[in-house]
Amino acid sequence: MSGAAGGFWQSLLTYAGLDALRRASFVVLLPVYLVYLAPDALGALVLYNLMAALVAIVANGRLDAAMRRLYFDYDTAAEQEQYLSLLFSGSLALIVASLGVMCLLGPSLYSTVFPNDAIRFFPLGIIALATACANAALLPLFAFLRNRRALREYSGYSLFLIIANLALQVVLIVPFGWGLRGALVGALLPPITLLVVLFTTRRRRLLRRPDWSALAPSIRFSLPLIAFAWLYLFESRLDRIALAQYFDLNTVGGYGLLAALLGVCGMLLNALDASIRPWLYTALGQAEQQAHHAVQVFGGLYIATGLLVLALVALVGSTLGLLTRDDTYLQVRAWLPLGVTALVPMLFTRFWGLLYLYAGRTVRLTLWTLCRTIVTIGLLIALTPRYGVPGVLIALLVSQCANALIFRVELARLSMVPSGDSGPVIQAAAFVAVIWSAWLIIDSAYPVLWGGVQCLSVGILLALSNRTAVKQLRAIVDAHAPAAKPNGVAS
Repeated sequence: MSGAAGGFWQSLLTYAGLDALRRASFVVLLPVYLVYLAPDALGALVLYNLMAALVAIVANGRLDAAMRRLYFDYDTAAEQEQYLSLLFSGSLALIVASLGVMCLLGPSLYSTVFPNDAIRFFPLGIIALATACANAALLPLFAFLRNRRALREYSGYSLFLIIANLALQVVLIVPFGWGLRGALVGALLPPITLLVVLFTTRRRRLLRRPDWSALAPSIRFSLPLIAFAWLYLFESRLDRIALAQYFDLNTVGGYGLLAALLGVCGMLLNALDASIRPWLYTALGQAEQQAHHAVQVFGGLYIATGLLVLALVALVGSTLGLLTRDDTYLQVRAWLPLGVTALVPMLFTRFWGLLYLYAGRTVRLTLWTLCRTIVTIGLLIALTPRYGVPGVLIALLVSQCANALIFRVELARLSMVPSGDSGPVIQAAAFVAVIWSAWLIIDSAYPVLWGGVQCLSVGILLALSNRTAVKQLRAIVDAHAPAAKPNGVAS
């Protein structure tokens, strides 16, 4: 295998794997949560993390997005490191200011959003918020390390966060018996510890007085993405907010389990985005015919990966009976076919969003997201009270289909997608057909059999449909390899 292709696969597997694991701690800990947390406690954990994530997006100004894109405008290692310190310090200052504001506004905000008296800002809400903000403070550094392909350093930091997070939550929940409080405190300590270590060992290279005039270009780039990211996350969590308005925490907890399983796909796509972005963006800078070919190959890989992950999620969800006997959790199995179907259009919009971002249409991207959010809110208000969880999933499916159609039309106008590329759409349609055919044929009393059959069938389908994908991808990577970057940040 050539050096460029080898570097691509090493980068893809390392960054995607570690980033997915770091984001998927909730899923990895589900066996512990299902045994030691009641459904209402799990529902509360879902809502605390939801509100914290929404605030954290605004808190750091989305300056990590500027690092992912504007980093490539700097040529020398010294300029890139100066840019890192600029963004890291500016992001940290914004986060500290945001935490101060939330300490004043948080109690009234939480009491307004959540009708359930069990969800309050102090003390558990502030713990969840501090965790989200600490992780947000680390994002510019992680984006910098990915851009430089500094595998060793990125891996070290990521493994610390993953292992410490999992270990502390298990210890605090199981032997200490802290329950919900243990889950929140265990998640807080690792990012705080890593920040303290960075402040101690790399203070001079990472921290400086924020220079807001120098930050202006990055802020102009990131500002529309704050609204986009907030709206995107808000819309992706509207399902839980809607359920919290009409149903109790037990229902939110059961749906939270389904959302956690389905969320594995989004977590992996986030990692895949970060891994392929340098290679995809480099290829997009070539002639139109070459760029279209790269879009076709990368897009095929992206959609096929997402479909395989959804099939694996359905398989894992079908085995919940091995972990719990709680009926609130076990009913999740009946929602799996509709749940994975609702996420299929999202695979396309996620990849097309990368192309739209490359085109610099951040304001337009935000406006479309706002329109989709309004549509989703209307659908949820109409369907959730009457149909419960199935109504939520139908609302998400309709919203995602409309969004995919808009993205496809927009990118066609920009001449960024090849015409006649129907392969991924055919694979997605076949995936849905396999999922529902297996569900209708196999008795619902045998959910594990359904999970195994659909997963095996989808795997065979994707393998046959993407026989030449790896060879084509290797050729593109060899032809459009990003320029090598220094390996890591000097100590």
